[in-house]
Amino acid sequence: MASKNKSKNFFINNYEIFIFLFFIIFSIIIEIFKMNSLKILNLVIKNKKPINDIYDYMHKNNLLNQDTNKNTLHQWNENIDVFIKNKINIINNEILELIGNEYEYTPTMTELYWSSKKNSNSDKQYVSKHADGPFFYCNLYRALIIIDGNKNINTVFSKENLDINLKKYDTAIFDYNKTYHYIYVNKNKKDNNQRIVIKLQYVKNPLIEHCKNVHCLFGRETRDLFEKNKENLFIDGMTARTYLYYYTYKIYILIFIILLFIYNLYVKSMTKYILYLFVLIETGMILYILHFNFIKNEKCELE
Repeated sequence: MASKNKSKNFFINNYEIFIFLFFIIFSIIIEIFKMNSLKILNLVIKNKKPINDIYDYMHKNNLLNQDTNKNTLHQWNENIDVFIKNKINIINNEILELIGNEYEYTPTMTELYWSSKKNSNSDKQYVSKHADGPFFYCNLYRALIIIDGNKNINTVFSKENLDINLKKYDTAIFDYNKTYHYIYVNKNKKDNNQRIVIKLQYVKNPLIEHCKNVHCLFGRETRDLFEKNKENLFIDGMTARTYLYYYTYKIYILIFIILLFIYNLYVKSMTKYILYLFVLIETGMILYILHFNFIKNEKCELE
């Protein structure tokens, strides 16, 4: 009798059908959102003077070459030198003219970034295919403006089959949440130059203020996580990387889950517990995205 009841537990009941279907349909909707990404723009800045001024200023103040042999280096907007900030404002005006006045600049997310020639631990995110954020419902552009390039570092936008080596004055503008990309080190030419990038972000409707705030909070929180895991990869760093892979390749996981769900409708199987694992992971991701509505960071309130 006990054996019969145990066997019965392997069937999907009506309650489980509702739960599994809800999360499957919700995940399909998210994937549809993710397919509708903002257009990638690959261009050269017309007004080269502010970039030259930033480069010359960094050279004069010994800021060009930093210790990035193992990891990247970042400066947030509030820590960037006033002279460089003023030049960034000029570059920002040109980009706003290009992408349109429906976009708003998000200065709290501005970064000055030194690339690493050897990404390790938390920085391995950059050499793996990824999107920069999880907020699929927001329209947010990220612009990478190259202050100084490196012939060995290529950026790949996988969906668009675009493989580019960004040089000084080049600018790549892409969807922060829905454009998958990665970098790799090519062996074509030996270049010891320090790659320096300015990252600017722009948001448009719907939910401009909300999207500004959650992206700033997300950026600060993940940056703190990367810093913590630079030397050694801890559990939170490993968890974040696992979720990154899951989010990136979720379309394939979802196809598998749908097929498994259909199979379990007709066959009693312990594989239904994989469906429960899917529900657990999806619930975790939803709660992770939602928690940015309930935290604060004073740096995200500076404009």
